[in-house]
Amino acid sequence: MSGEAASAQREAIGKYIAPAESVFDRLKNIRQPTLIVQGSNDVIIPTVNSYILQQNLPNAQLILYPDANHGSFYQYPELFVSQADRFLRSSLQGDDANLQPAERLPFPSIVSEGI
Repeated sequence: MSGEAASAQREAIGKYIAPAESVFDRLKNIRQPTLIVQGSNDVIIPTVNSYILQQNLPNAQLILYPDANHGSFYQYPELFVSQADRFLRSSLQGDDANLQPAERLPFPSIVSEGI
């Protein structure tokens, strides 16, 4: 990553974590079902920001993976895919949650026992 890209990323993160009431007001108007996924020990984007998102997005669900970092879905891949698939089926397709895999929204799915 170039120095310029790293600087832009730091600036974007700084704006994201800075409290700004107008940003929260805009979040409250987003009605799209939203799945928020984060690790409990994220040092890049503080985990508390996921709580803030979930509290300000009216139709959000929050999943926190224990002892996980910024790439929590890589640390718990099967569980993440199972939970994301369930979210997509229930939240985005409503009454059509019993669709066959070929009829669902495109999303990789792993069938795993015990999850």
